[in-house]
Amino acid sequence: MGIEDIKKGLFKNENEENGGPEQEKGPVFFHGEDFKPKESGQSWIREIKKEPSVVNRQGQSAKDDRSFLEKFYQWIIYYQKRIYAILGMVIGVTLVGFLVIFFIGSASFAKKDVLISIDGSSRGDSGSEVSYIVSYQNKTKVVLHDAKILITFPEMSFVENVSTEYGPYTRFQNVGDIFPGSKGGFEFKARIFGTKDQKLITTAKIRYRPESITSEFENETDIDFSIDSVPLAINLNLPQRAVVGQPYVFNIDYTNQSDAEFKDMWFSVLYPAGFNFQIASPTPSEGKSNWKISSIAPRSDGSISISGILSGTSGESKVFQVKVGPKSESNQIVEYVGAQSSMPISQSLLVVSQKINNGLPSSVSAGDSLKWNIHYKNTTDIGLNNAQISAQFRGDVLDFSKLKLNQGYFDSQNNRIIWNASDVSQLALIGPSAEGDLSFSVSVKDPPPIFSVDDKDLIENVSVSITSASMPSTGELGNVPIGNVDSLDLKLNSKIVFVSKGLYFSGPFTNSGPIPPKVGQKTTFTIVWQITNWSSDINDAKVRAGLPSTAEWLGEVYPAGAPLSYDYSNGQVTWLPGLVEAGTGVVLPIEEVAFRVRITPSINQLRQAVALLNQALFSAQDSFTGRTYQTLSEAVNTALKQDPRFPVGGGYVSQ
Repeated sequence: MGIEDIKKGLFKNENEENGGPEQEKGPVFFHGEDFKPKESGQSWIREIKKEPSVVNRQGQSAKDDRSFLEKFYQWIIYYQKRIYAILGMVIGVTLVGFLVIFFIGSASFAKKDVLISIDGSSRGDSGSEVSYIVSYQNKTKVVLHDAKILITFPEMSFVENVSTEYGPYTRFQNVGDIFPGSKGGFEFKARIFGTKDQKLITTAKIRYRPESITSEFENETDIDFSIDSVPLAINLNLPQRAVVGQPYVFNIDYTNQSDAEFKDMWFSVLYPAGFNFQIASPTPSEGKSNWKISSIAPRSDGSISISGILSGTSGESKVFQVKVGPKSESNQIVEYVGAQSSMPISQSLLVVSQKINNGLPSSVSAGDSLKWNIHYKNTTDIGLNNAQISAQFRGDVLDFSKLKLNQGYFDSQNNRIIWNASDVSQLALIGPSAEGDLSFSVSVKDPPPIFSVDDKDLIENVSVSITSASMPSTGELGNVPIGNVDSLDLKLNSKIVFVSKGLYFSGPFTNSGPIPPKVGQKTTFTIVWQITNWSSDINDAKVRAGLPSTAEWLGEVYPAGAPLSYDYSNGQVTWLPGLVEAGTGVVLPIEEVAFRVRITPSINQLRQAVALLNQALFSAQDSFTGRTYQTLSEAVNTALKQDPRFPVGGGYVSQ
């Protein structure tokens, strides 16, 4: 059988097979399955030598008008089984290769075979320099890539060349690639601080990425370090005894006995009940009992001096404590070293105290009249002769031209009042347990003495003391002080004056309209608010006032941009100057603001002054004394009493 016979057999029309007439057909596409071998012995090679062709019903080749996509689709259909087989083989080989590499590589790496160790001192003094050797070894069969060593010292250690990425106590060292069997090490130094007998831990880590593995691994180890001692000596030096009500000074002495620098050390003092802090050198860093010493150099010393007054009963013992150390992240002092000491309380033979207006005010105001009462007492069971009492004034707050003194002598050159036996007969002999009183009065200067911007925050210190010429030299009272001092600081409240006034011919605006105002005609007026402040800064200054229904807000404010506003919903005008400096209106320009209002009088206001502004409330707080200040100004009407050019009677409405 020839090729042509085979073609005819394959392309025979169904109608022909059935004996019917042959129908003309268009090109027919034949798929690969029509070309499968008819006999099992046929070769696949022979089958795929040629792609299926397009033929007509007469077996002749037809013109192939298929697109590329159509041809590609026919090709895929024809070879799909072979394509699936090839893809399966490729995926299988790849998976097997990956598994072989993975298991072989994993079998070559074990985390436990990457070794790290740390060697060095296990104990020492606080602040001593410690040296650690961090060693590593790669006992695996793979390369460890991007290896790095990190060593973290205990908190509060002093570590140089730290990386900001890892914190203030961690050193970082790049190693790079570590080949199988390789080993090495690095030395790290730091100064470790802590309290006596404290056990601290230093941790070393190695981070790396094994070859053929994308994950990073980390191994670590640590070493303990115990503090034997703290070579920072603290000594709390108190007086042998303290007299009730009498100022005394005690010191906190410290010495760095090591070769290490102690940085940012905090000294915190716990005072006993009844202790009244007065002053210290250096000035406390926080409150009245905490000092920060930024650096205590090796082999150096220093001192903190504190002055105060104690109250209590005779024979009572007062205990003072101090602890020293850095602050933790929670802002608490980590105590490296501490000390405590006590001293007994003694009652002086003669005691004196003072009161002002039957109390102990912390501040006074300009123009105040102050009445002093000085009380003295003999605390012993023996008489004391020729006592002398004095009151020493330090400051420029009081006006001694208004001093009223019935007994005693005022030394105007030294601002001191003196009472002795020649003026007060009771002082010639103060009998056992006897007591008495002296008095005087003086006024506070008004206005305060402000001559420059430096004249601010004024204080008057008043120290009252008593002594006697007859001091026991032996016996139980031999070492007891004979007198005492009672000291008081008086802060001066700033003098503040607030003014609310109306103007027509004066001020920053040009007003218009008839004067006197006329019924049915518009007239404008200027409202001015002014603040004068003498001796200390004031904060949160604020002024509020209501605009009456008879006045109209025009929205004009001077100076432009001043913090003054108007609330149309309630008619409130508000000014917020905030901080007003000491000396404002005295040695500095006055603080002021101005705005315009307008009235249109009605017939029922004929021959009356029309309201322009209700009472203004001024408030502020003295930044020096803490006093809250409030004052209410007078209401403003068209009478304009404070406009010097305004005519008498010009504020009353005319026809």
